[in-house]
Amino acid sequence: MRTAMGVASKNWQKLRRCLKKLAEIAGIVLPHNALRHSFASYAAAKTHDIPRVSMWLGHTSSNMTEKHYREGVRAAEGEAWFNIFPEEETK
Repeated sequence: MRTAMGVASKNWQKLRRCLKKLAEIAGIVLPHNALRHSFASYAAAKTHDIPRVSMWLGHTSSNMTEKHYREGVRAAEGEAWFNIFPEEETK
């Protein structure tokens, strides 16, 4: 029986392998936890809700989240990051 966390973990592992391969093809170095840090930074900027972002990240308190992600990204940048969508094809 799979738990929701187990499925999410397997999907995350698959995504990480795919991103690593794409980064190698592109010739770039993807820092460890780059997506996690980006998500946290932009989510904190967009929501202004450090305790909630801390919960999403699995931190036991919001102190670490606030220390690392409280500043650095403006609210407008956070909003833009969460509103990235592929362009629709025109026919």
